[in-house]
Amino acid sequence: YKRQLWLGAGAMLLLGFCREPVHIFGAAFLLGVVGELYRPAFFAIISDVVQEVDRPRAYGLLYWVLNVSTVVSMPLAGFMSRQGFQLLFILDACTTFIYGMVIWVLVPETRPSTEGVRQTPVEVGSMLTPFRNLRFVGLVVPIFATTFILCQGGVALPVDLESRGMDPAMFGTVMAVNGLIISVGEPLLLRATVRVRRLTLLAWGAVFTGAGFGLHSLSASAGLAAVAVGVWTLGEMIQSPVAPAVVADLSPVDARGSYQGAFHMVWGLATCVAPALGGQVLGRHGAFALWMGCLGLGLLAAVWYLVFGALLRRQVRPWGEPGPVIEAPGSGL
Repeated sequence: YKRQLWLGAGAMLLLGFCREPVHIFGAAFLLGVVGELYRPAFFAIISDVVQEVDRPRAYGLLYWVLNVSTVVSMPLAGFMSRQGFQLLFILDACTTFIYGMVIWVLVPETRPSTEGVRQTPVEVGSMLTPFRNLRFVGLVVPIFATTFILCQGGVALPVDLESRGMDPAMFGTVMAVNGLIISVGEPLLLRATVRVRRLTLLAWGAVFTGAGFGLHSLSASAGLAAVAVGVWTLGEMIQSPVAPAVVADLSPVDARGSYQGAFHMVWGLATCVAPALGGQVLGRHGAFALWMGCLGLGLLAAVWYLVFGALLRRQVRPWGEPGPVIEAPGSGL
């Protein structure tokens, strides 16, 4: 996926040199299209090179590194912006290009060999193949729900807390709890949950996510808001590494990139729906209805995960869809 990284680096560099609004719009659109092309292949490579039992920890360490780097990069970017924002775009493009070079030199191709196999052109229909596997669909429904809830932290939550008297500086302090807990707690959480079934973990993640946002209905005080953020952060810490590991478990070896791409498509769809729907509920029915709705949605997602996991462990095919049979002892589902 080095080519996708280099395309993203080029789009970032182009955006940094745009001045006219129409040029900025075009470059930003291009960056949005090519900047994320690498992600499905990146997640598929991890599932290729890491043994099945270690995938949640691998994705967890990736998630932890990304969050720690964000904590470091924020103040660094603020300092560097004093020299001009263009410098940030240039450095971002350079680091992305170097990352692609590292992949090119150090990471061998991990896709299954297709030697002697007749290859057919990739069509749009084949890209949607994961959605024909109802086991995969059964997994991404609660993932969509919990992602929808988590997105309210950057959409409805600041609007609600500001309307109840919390100033932006205090809100920033409250939200810093999220990054702090992830930076300190993710490695500990990975070690503590290594023997827990993955779908059971996802169920707990949904409970924490829903309960955390439900707590925001009680008070706008900074202390309680910080506690609520801490609770739903635990849910985020569970879902972010475990969900892609389960996607890898359910995907054929030669289609892991497609399945990871479909997984991120669902994630992206949730981030698009969340602002519109969350804002509508907040505006028409109030904050209490929104946060109670998040609590209920999280609990429903948890029940879905548990039922789905029980079906998989019994090797039941209630929908008659094609796909690999999941063996309970080795899959950890």
